[in-house]
Amino acid sequence: MRGVLPTSGKPHIWATSRDELVQILPEFGQVRNDVVFGSTETPLLFLEGGAWPDDQWDGGNVIELKMVREFVRTLPEGPAAPVHNVAALDTAVEAPSPTVPNARARTPEGLPPVIMQGGYYVFTGEAPAECEDVIENRLPIVHSTPHATPSAIATLEPAKNATPPAPDDAPPEIDVLLLARAASMPISIILCRGAELAPFSLPDGCGCAFLGFFFATEVQTQAEVISWDVVQGPDYPMTVVRGRKTWRFRFEWTPGGEDPDAVAVLHAVPWWRGIPDAPSAAANGVNSQPDQCTPIQHPYTLLPLHFLATPAQHICTDADVRTWLGWHCTTCGRLNLQVNLCLQKCGSCSTPNGLPPIAVDYVRQVRGTDPIAFPWDRYPEFVRCVSKDGPGILRTFTYHLTAKATVHHLFTRNRPEAQSEPTRLFSDLQAEVELSTELASARGRNGIGPYYSRTFSPLLTGTSAGDDWWETNAPASVSQARQLMLQCARGLSPTPDWTIGNLAISSWRTAGNKKGSAFLADKSPIVLLCLGADVEVTFWQRRSERTALGPSRAATSSASPAPTAEEDELIVDIGDDDDAEFLPAGTPLPSSSVQSKAKSKGRGTTPPPKERAGARKDLEDVLMVTLVHGDLLLVHGAVLEYSIKRTGMSIVLFGRQ
Repeated sequence: MRGVLPTSGKPHIWATSRDELVQILPEFGQVRNDVVFGSTETPLLFLEGGAWPDDQWDGGNVIELKMVREFVRTLPEGPAAPVHNVAALDTAVEAPSPTVPNARARTPEGLPPVIMQGGYYVFTGEAPAECEDVIENRLPIVHSTPHATPSAIATLEPAKNATPPAPDDAPPEIDVLLLARAASMPISIILCRGAELAPFSLPDGCGCAFLGFFFATEVQTQAEVISWDVVQGPDYPMTVVRGRKTWRFRFEWTPGGEDPDAVAVLHAVPWWRGIPDAPSAAANGVNSQPDQCTPIQHPYTLLPLHFLATPAQHICTDADVRTWLGWHCTTCGRLNLQVNLCLQKCGSCSTPNGLPPIAVDYVRQVRGTDPIAFPWDRYPEFVRCVSKDGPGILRTFTYHLTAKATVHHLFTRNRPEAQSEPTRLFSDLQAEVELSTELASARGRNGIGPYYSRTFSPLLTGTSAGDDWWETNAPASVSQARQLMLQCARGLSPTPDWTIGNLAISSWRTAGNKKGSAFLADKSPIVLLCLGADVEVTFWQRRSERTALGPSRAATSSASPAPTAEEDELIVDIGDDDDAEFLPAGTPLPSSSVQSKAKSKGRGTTPPPKERAGARKDLEDVLMVTLVHGDLLLVHGAVLEYSIKRTGMSIVLFGRQ
């Protein structure tokens, strides 16, 4: 930076880095040479990196910037020869040349259609407005090659040739600034940390800040020819002209850009100049009384209007729940990337985002909420099933997979009276617990994965797992969910003194699949509580480990048949994009054939067909349990591999001793 001036104000809209800003507002990533247009309400200009020596900004309301582009074009020697353009202006700015300041160049995506006009690519079919205040018609000749002929020199004279040596139009990113000046449209300017032009330092933690709206009040244009040469064309000799064109803009700050109502939120001076006192304001011609100002009511804002609306979660037609990628903290002005399921506090001032929880009725409407008598569980003939009445109106289905492995399913029958407590917990957990995205699954849009989790355990703090710790160190909803799980599972646990000392919460918003995980329930039971949309859990084992348990006792009206070969293959290969490990209930098995198949179906190297066929033959699904809202699952006696199918937004709690 050229100098550091004291600043008493704080930016009203800022982000920790430019990359995070683009994550929150992807349209800001459609940039051409630090200018964003076409995807935003107003053109957006980033101030980052180096600057020209004659660029000026003293910390006031006026910024003067110079933009330089080099061009190469051909001119005909003969009067009837056509004009050929051998290079466009904007092809040389993707990687700045030594004569151009080191500015970040980004590849635009989704830009408007362009056409060739006067040797340049123009993003609109209309001719650019006449905004130049100074145009030099006679271009200085800087260099002449030994092959330059009198006819070539005559070609460079605009009065003697219909085609001038320098093009009249501008590249798209500069042309949009000229059009904004002609239409009296403000231009948004964002200052990035480390910009050489900045006369002051941004506050700590601030990587880029919105300076406000600026009008392009003046622009000066200058062109010069650097060199030329005569080459033989198909029919006539052609003159190749190389030159440079310069635009010098004067930007003046104007109030607005932060709120559509400039009267309600009025800033008479830029934020970096603070609030002036009355004498200094009068001396500088600035009115210090906001109620006496007549601000311009700009019909534009920097942020999309949904940032100014009440935050909300939305249900989609495919049962997925969506929310915006980020939110603006009105307390400190920071733009935060939404990385939590629902509740999230500002990374700078800890102000909550105000995102309300979504009701369970919205996430379950696709699957239905009608009461049912039997669960949609499925198991082969060699699995023994016993059903009995559970606590309250719950019904317990016990599945004996092997001589030791047992799975208990506490079924709510989809009865509202049995789901009243889970319904309240579904909303309270969203509102009270910060469920952060799992880094292992952060492969979705903008690096945010589909899974959000949080773990509570007194063992991490070196204390005992008593109830007092949960009441004082965990949110009320977490403590109440733990008590509900203990109340329902203690009668099924093989050990009377079993308790929950570790509670892991995992959640998601979208439908999908997860496989390649295991319940480590060989020494202590693991209990699972399902809230929200239905969750299908499929347990696997090797056929060689099957143990005959006698005739099957079906709990449903008819015993489920053993899966066919086609069904077995379909279940093994479920899963699309979520092969990351699912760790809340235990750790994955490195030697698991399920994991080998998951990797073979994923992005890794595909094993030979013989190995895949052998792994498929050795695996079989021994139980598929469908958990509806409020159902509880208890597993004990063995290490069981499993996969999960998500049908919508759910919150699943895993408890173990």
